[in-house]
Amino acid sequence: MNTRVFRGENPSFFAYHNGKLQPKAYPSGRISTTSNLERAIHYAKQGEDYEYGYIYIIDLKLCAQHHVVVEKQSSVRNELDAEVTLQPANGLELPLEVIVEIRRTPSLLVEYNFCGYYNEEAHT
Repeated sequence: MNTRVFRGENPSFFAYHNGKLQPKAYPSGRISTTSNLERAIHYAKQGEDYEYGYIYIIDLKLCAQHHVVVEKQSSVRNELDAEVTLQPANGLELPLEVIVEIRRTPSLLVEYNFCGYYNEEAHT
């Protein structure tokens, strides 16, 4: 499993929650992420509904020490998603300590070499 995952959010959701990453469905308290950057950008822009969106870059290595349960989903609807769910202990929002970066799209594709996956070697 990759050590970094991505979560794409559209500008409206991002603004409404003041940039905090919260589950959309209560009471599960799970936040869906993907290891595929292109899919995260797709979700952030809601296809082509928005000109831009926001991508949360989350370090899975930090999750355990901040009481976030990480679960790789094996029965994903779309295999491109490579879904990993995160469940914060409080069930409300992901601790800021596990979010290494929040970036606005579309500039990410240039920075991440058009590959769809985070180049960890380039950012360590």
